[in-house]
Amino acid sequence: MRARIWLLAAWAGLIMAAYALRLHHLDFESFWVDEALVLRSPLQPGQFRVGEATYVAFNAPLYWLLLEPWRRATGESEYAVRYFSLIFSTLAVPLSFALARRAFGRGAAWSAATLVAANTFLIYYAQEGRMYALFTATTLASGYALVRASQRGSGGRWGLYLAAGVATAASHVFGILAAVGQAAYLVLSQPRRARTGVLTLAAFALPTAAFLVALQSPLALPMDAAADLGKRAAETGPQRLLVLLGQWTGYPPILPVEVGGTAAALLLAGALAGLALRRETPHPRLRHPLSTYVERGTARSRRGLLLAGTFLLVPLGLRLPLASVPGLHEERYMIFALPLFLMVIAGGVACWAGRRRAVAAAATLALAAWTLLPWAPTHLGDMRLKENWRDVISQLDRSLEPGDVALTADAGALAYAVAYYARKPLEYRAARELPPERSEDQIAAFFTPYRDSGRQLLAVWSYIGGIPEDIEEWLDRHSLKTEEVTLPPLRAARYRFDPHPGFTPPSLQRPLDVWFADNLSLLGLDVGAPPPDQRTLSVTLYWRGRGPIAPEYNATVLLSAEDGEVWASVTLPPARFYPTPGWLPGQVLREERSLALDPGVPPGRYRLRLGLHRRGTGDPRAQDGTDTRGPEALLGEV
Repeated sequence: MRARIWLLAAWAGLIMAAYALRLHHLDFESFWVDEALVLRSPLQPGQFRVGEATYVAFNAPLYWLLLEPWRRATGESEYAVRYFSLIFSTLAVPLSFALARRAFGRGAAWSAATLVAANTFLIYYAQEGRMYALFTATTLASGYALVRASQRGSGGRWGLYLAAGVATAASHVFGILAAVGQAAYLVLSQPRRARTGVLTLAAFALPTAAFLVALQSPLALPMDAAADLGKRAAETGPQRLLVLLGQWTGYPPILPVEVGGTAAALLLAGALAGLALRRETPHPRLRHPLSTYVERGTARSRRGLLLAGTFLLVPLGLRLPLASVPGLHEERYMIFALPLFLMVIAGGVACWAGRRRAVAAAATLALAAWTLLPWAPTHLGDMRLKENWRDVISQLDRSLEPGDVALTADAGALAYAVAYYARKPLEYRAARELPPERSEDQIAAFFTPYRDSGRQLLAVWSYIGGIPEDIEEWLDRHSLKTEEVTLPPLRAARYRFDPHPGFTPPSLQRPLDVWFADNLSLLGLDVGAPPPDQRTLSVTLYWRGRGPIAPEYNATVLLSAEDGEVWASVTLPPARFYPTPGWLPGQVLREERSLALDPGVPPGRYRLRLGLHRRGTGDPRAQDGTDTRGPEALLGEV
């Protein structure tokens, strides 16, 4: 009785540890571009839109069908959406225990559950609002149901396996790889019952294949010739496999993934050797609940080695040719095989350790610490790993107004992410609306409605796509870039369209019309009232290009006393985000400067002066174009 209480306490502690690791920093990261897909529901009342549910590779429908009622009940915050994935990732711990116990014994099951609970790759995708945690749980459930059905086949158990298999296939299109591995296990382990099992596999494999064909998934599209595919698999497959194993044992990897992958491959080879060569004969009087009993030639020893060869190695082998196909090489698509990999390692550890339970426990804890090592700097050190949409959009959102325009590469996930964090009703346009071979007139016609209305435009770049260079160049020439934020791999810029293409000067507080060399002129300025603390002074300059401007200039604004002592200065381009060589003849540009005043500046009258010099030199230009040593244009007094 006491032993059972200790076992229950240990089991509860393991589940809570797995839950706590996945819960910590659950909403620390903002949604990234893939997660943004959940921000727009693919479901309509009473209708399932398959096309949107499978938008961007390999989104099978089950995740969306389950997520929709969850979203309606809990909302769509980062915490709520990711908590849905956390539930299935935590559920993978007892499922891995159950499957490993059937295959390798109870001691190996404890080791496998511990490794699954502490794996950083699984923790990472437990905190992502995507289908990967669900895919992992359904694969483990279908594997466990298959092992039970193949041992003592009955209609109910085969029906349970059918339900779990359909759930696996509906979780991710790579579920077909898991189905092939399970079919191989069934044929090799139970030849007499293989017919029933194959029919059951076909019951969900055929609808899955039809589903892929209907969606024109990359898995269903015709690939290259077999010889070419085999050649590419031989060239890139082993390297991608090492990358996969390296990420499985540490994510984000502290060591190079090839080094970690090589170590993981050697560990897997040792585990398989232990399963094949070492057999433990149980002591007739030793029946401890944590003991591993693997007898030579028994069904359990054969089952463990066969499960390792089919459930794990068959999907990994099938992935080798797919790793060379664009869009199919992502390591996260193979996450369903990671718990199986950890189970094989646990089974090998149990076989090598034999009845030395302390050795098995120490090896398990060492492996768990190895895979958990990257967790500390990323979660305890507040390291951001994903695209930080929250901070990028929030920095620009305060300057946007309802009705402004957001321009992204396409109308999909990028637009969803901007819409979620902007929190304002913007008009969304996609650069892909323009033809691939476009003229400058077509670009101008695309932006004409916004130029005439004087609206602002928010342009967004991401690793999956951004604004094409020709469109960005057009924006730089015909609008004013007022703000830009860069947090790799994200970049966002805010442009302002003038109502009359920027050629009509506004009413000026202090008109000057000072001419400089190279067709530069200063129309005038506005000076803001000094704040009560007397710490800053706002100066707004209005520039105009009288003709083509070849060099790139900087402008220096100085605040000086009558005796010439300078109390504040600032040096920037005349238009901060709009270099002078890009100015159009007659175009008016506005630039606001803030001069930080010295705390000890005494009250009195001061002079505002301006100097213009070529960028990269300290050579100011006077009004007549001659070289001088100091600012020559007097802007007035304050």
